[in-house]
Amino acid sequence: MKTILQTSIQIPRASACVVALFLSYICVGTSGAAVIVNSGTLINNFNNSNQLDLTGTITYAIGVGNNALSIGGVNFAGDASGGDGSPYTPGTITGYNTSGLVFTNGSFTASGVDAAAVQTLLQSNRYFTDMSFDLTVTPGQTYKLQLLIWENFYSSPGTGRTQSFSVEGNAAVTNLETIVDLAGPSSTNAFLWTSTFTAGDSNLDIDFSGNNAILNGIIVTAIPEPSSLALIGMAAFLSAAGLRRKRKSSV
Repeated sequence: MKTILQTSIQIPRASACVVALFLSYICVGTSGAAVIVNSGTLINNFNNSNQLDLTGTITYAIGVGNNALSIGGVNFAGDASGGDGSPYTPGTITGYNTSGLVFTNGSFTASGVDAAAVQTLLQSNRYFTDMSFDLTVTPGQTYKLQLLIWENFYSSPGTGRTQSFSVEGNAAVTNLETIVDLAGPSSTNAFLWTSTFTAGDSNLDIDFSGNNAILNGIIVTAIPEPSSLALIGMAAFLSAAGLRRKRKSSV
C-alpha cells in the first residue's frame, strides 16, 4: 500500500516520503511508482463529509457526472445531462463547462452528515483521456478549490488508471494511481485535493490527463479579502458596543 504525504494525519509505515526541492511532495510506496503533489494538500482517506470545508461563500459546488444533491446544507448542482457516456450540455450550469463523459458505478461507503449524499456524489464521475473543466471566476479574487476523486471501475493494483491534473496551467498532482495510492480498500476511501489560488483572469482552468482520468466533485469557495474581514470585524465591534450602551441606558 502506498500513502500520500498529508497534513494533519500520520504517514503509515508502508510509505517512504521525501520533500523534493522544498516544492513538491514525493511519496513512494510498495509499487515503486511515485505520486507527486506539486501544490496544495492531497489526502487519500476521504470518507466523511466532515473532511470537506463547506463554510464561507461557495461559488460552485458540483456533483461531477451526477444529479443535484445536498451535503451539509450546501446544494451541489448536478452536471449530468444524460446516461453513462453522455457529454456535458453547455449552459446546464452557468459559468461551467467540461469535456468529460459520465460514468456511474460502484458502491462507496461514507459516514458523517448526509453520508448517503456523499456516497451518491462519489459513485458518479466524468472521465476522458484529456479532460478539462472551465469555471467562470472573478479576476483578482482568491478562492479555495476542493476536488474529489474516487476510483469506481478498476479494483486491483496494476489494472487501474494513472492520472495527473493542473490548475490554471500549474501542475497540481502528477502520477496519481487511483487504486495503488489509496489508504485501504477503494470502497471506503477517496482522494480530496485542496488548494487556494488567485484568479488571474475570468476563467478557472482545471485540466486532467492520463488513462481516462476521472473527477467526482468540485467545490470552489471565495475567500474574503483582508479588507472585507476587517470591515466585518469592525461592524461586529460597533454592534456589540451599541448593545452595551443600550443596556447601560436601560439600567
